[in-house]
Amino acid sequence: MRTRLIAIFAVITMAIVIVVSFPNDPPAKAQQPPPNGPGVPVAPPRPTPPPPLPVLLDRMDVNVAISGVVAQTTVDLTFKNSSDRAQEAIILFPVPAGAAVSDFTMTVDGQTLEGEILGSDEAARIYTSIVQRQRDPALLEYAGQNVLRARVFPVPPRGESRLTLRLTHLLTPENGAVRYRLPLGIGEHAPATISRLTINAHVTSPDGVRSLFSSTHSLRITRESDTAVTASLDQTAAAPRGVFELAALYAGDTLGAGLITYRAAGEDGFFMLWLAPPLRQEARVENDVILILDISGSMAGVKIRQAKAALRYVLSSLGAGDRYNVIAFSSDVDTYATGLRPATAAEEAIRWVDALDASGGTNINDALRAGIDLIDPTRLTTVLFLTDGEPTVGETNAARILENVRTRMPDNARLFVFGVGNDVNTLLLDGLAVQNHGDVSYVLPTENVEEAVSALYGRMSSPQLTNVRIDYGGASVHDVYPQPLPDLFGGQTLFVTGRYRSAGPTTITVSGVTRHGPQSYTFPDLDFVAADRRASYLPRTWASRKIGYLLREIRLRGSAAPRELVDEVRALGLKYGIVTPYTSFLVQEPGTPSATPMPRPVSGAPAVQDASQSGALAAATPAPLRTATAAPGAAPVRPGEERLEITTAGDKTFVRRGGVWVDTEYIDGSETVKVVFLSEEYIKLITDNPELAIYFAAGTRVIVVWNGIAYEVTE
Repeated sequence: MRTRLIAIFAVITMAIVIVVSFPNDPPAKAQQPPPNGPGVPVAPPRPTPPPPLPVLLDRMDVNVAISGVVAQTTVDLTFKNSSDRAQEAIILFPVPAGAAVSDFTMTVDGQTLEGEILGSDEAARIYTSIVQRQRDPALLEYAGQNVLRARVFPVPPRGESRLTLRLTHLLTPENGAVRYRLPLGIGEHAPATISRLTINAHVTSPDGVRSLFSSTHSLRITRESDTAVTASLDQTAAAPRGVFELAALYAGDTLGAGLITYRAAGEDGFFMLWLAPPLRQEARVENDVILILDISGSMAGVKIRQAKAALRYVLSSLGAGDRYNVIAFSSDVDTYATGLRPATAAEEAIRWVDALDASGGTNINDALRAGIDLIDPTRLTTVLFLTDGEPTVGETNAARILENVRTRMPDNARLFVFGVGNDVNTLLLDGLAVQNHGDVSYVLPTENVEEAVSALYGRMSSPQLTNVRIDYGGASVHDVYPQPLPDLFGGQTLFVTGRYRSAGPTTITVSGVTRHGPQSYTFPDLDFVAADRRASYLPRTWASRKIGYLLREIRLRGSAAPRELVDEVRALGLKYGIVTPYTSFLVQEPGTPSATPMPRPVSGAPAVQDASQSGALAAATPAPLRTATAAPGAAPVRPGEERLEITTAGDKTFVRRGGVWVDTEYIDGSETVKVVFLSEEYIKLITDNPELAIYFAAGTRVIVVWNGIAYEVTE
């Protein structure tokens, strides 16, 4: 079957509905008269769930081969029959409006099956009847779409049959990137979980594959060569719901960029700018590396051994043109050499590090000052600072230490901080990293110091573009994160998220400093769309990053942090379903006072957890949010409160309250328009507004705010 080429977003949308047929079933018994007798009111029958089906999906294996803009997809489905007789299943594959299908084949036990494509009207009728019978609102998001249908027979008694579906379709590059999408939604007839779900995607391009990411699944990415990358997933007891999405940025000779946008009509949009350096990178920038190691008494034992191993790794990994020095500090400060040494002399420094012993106090201020004094203002400099405690010797006031470093640190230096264990001052370490173009990593007592330092140094040892600046041309953008923009390193991808007001094409210019000096890169005709709701993960990704930024600001300001920052974190957390130290999804009994935010600790395990959480949120990459309860670290449940579930549908977040999934945009007590589940009005609403079907799919009882109206779906 061959029809017109796929539109921009590009691919087959697959949802599987299994309708089981029972050959030669006896006729149903005639309905008996009500036992109440004539004239006695009869209560309407309560809806009963359908009986368990004998045929269920047991396993799904998806293989995707993307070569440039051509995608070939093979889906293997294994069905099991639990009954004692052969069964038949009718398989339905919905296809979104505007999509085209070519080379569509299905095979069962080596026999090719004929499939047919149903029009959107017939497909909507079929889906509506299934929803009404099975009471499964999750099917609603496929209503009104074309559907591929095929029959599978036989599924043998106490046996299984395997169906293979092959699809070939074209992907259209959009705003610099190629995006592949394959929904995995399964109908009510399938189990909540299957024994195994595997996805293997092999992406190739003759020009090279620069970067690959999934906004929906945590994949294992394996680079086979510059021109081939594989992404894989292998889950047992998997829930085959949702969508599998993969995006690829193909290679070029210079910096590459892709733009993904999301915008609801009448609202500010969300965007993600995707930046990746060329695969064939220029020679490494010559770098000065200054290592500052805490050898106070608390570092004795495992920590000092791992820290020494980390320094050995860094010193052994220096490039030919790099220079280095090492500073060890406790109560006093000991510098290995009087100046910066060439990388060829690193072996002697390694022997010096091996001889260090842990004892004494923690003189952080003087150690950092000694490191700053070594910086050559004409060369890019990386300072790695590792400590496991708070300052106890010399200057011990964290605010004054931060100010001392800020006023002395040259702009060409980056400070990367490692806090080891739970006794560190997180406000001090966060502040050191944020104000000096670096980052902070917290190494928990159960984690390995050597692995943490080695991983970071491996990522940041080859900077390709520093002092990154982005000019968005005519696009009116705001709330852009991360703030400030980090440097771009070889082999890494930088995701920048934000909001935009004006729509239309624009030219984006990215500038910075390379080994050859100042450089700029221009990307014309990137389109900030007026209305596009496909990338529904973008609002939550942006909110995660903003929350991470605000949490860090709150922690750094301490008691001086404005209450408005806490209120904004809480509002964002509730709206987008993100658990924060100030957000818990609770229902309170009448009369229970609202919780007042408690001051957050600056040291100890809770402080390290707070700092790690804010850092993870600030660096969030696109990821799905599944139904879950609030995680540890959120505000605790108090007497009179109950922890509730949260889930998402499309771009909305819902909280479960009293059996109802409530849109977080709904204001308690506001008037609602009540719609009976599966009534004619309900069906007309989702037919006229297909996006409502996605939100109604959150449950049979749901409140959704749509175009300023709160719709309440009732039984």
